[in-house]
Amino acid sequence: MVIKTVEKSFGILEVIAQKPMTFIELVEKLDSNKATVHRFLSSLEQLGYITKNKQEKFILSQKWFQLAFQAQDQLDIVETARPFLESISQYIFLNVSNKYL
Repeated sequence: MVIKTVEKSFGILEVIAQKPMTFIELVEKLDSNKATVHRFLSSLEQLGYITKNKQEKFILSQKWFQLAFQAQDQLDIVETARPFLESISQYIFLNVSNKYL
């Protein structure tokens, strides 16, 4: 079960991550009313997850970089990459084997 407010918050963040937008652009893109979008944007801004650039467009804040660096320390890069590397290895082996058979 997904909590609607969390879903809406992350939906807004994903839209902003794709392209910086003004308040009105976000209202139109999200197909939502101004009051709702304003509440979500205000909360995200107060929490430090979004900010405005010089053109008054909402952008993701530096806080996302901090979270990414912290998350990076928790990931096991070898285990994350293993399925991809095994797939590539198998693909290369099959291509080389087929070439010389």
